[in-house]
Amino acid sequence: MLKAGSLALISAYQRYVSPHKGYCCAYRARTGGRSCSHYAQRAISRAGLWPGLILLRRRLRACAGAATALAEAPEKSIEEALFGECAPAVREGRKLCCGSLIGGISNGEDT
Repeated sequence: MLKAGSLALISAYQRYVSPHKGYCCAYRARTGGRSCSHYAQRAISRAGLWPGLILLRRRLRACAGAATALAEAPEKSIEEALFGECAPAVREGRKLCCGSLIGGISNGEDT
């Protein structure tokens, strides 16, 4: 009964609260994995309420570490986030190709 109730509360949080809070789980943002609420739902459904809560506690500690790392990390541009090491090459290619043809796609730097 407690297990079903906790899973229902997590589902309600995911459906009604999480989409409107304006930010995502730090662990998810840092690693690209599932959110902590998804992890909690899965851990409780598989292991039971109390063992699932123990697993969730470990995950929330990792999420706090991810939030700290994200706060201390320098801000990346969208291109760096998408293309990683290739971002400078993408920028140069955009300047040479698309920026001159379409005009306005380049990042504002004059070529």
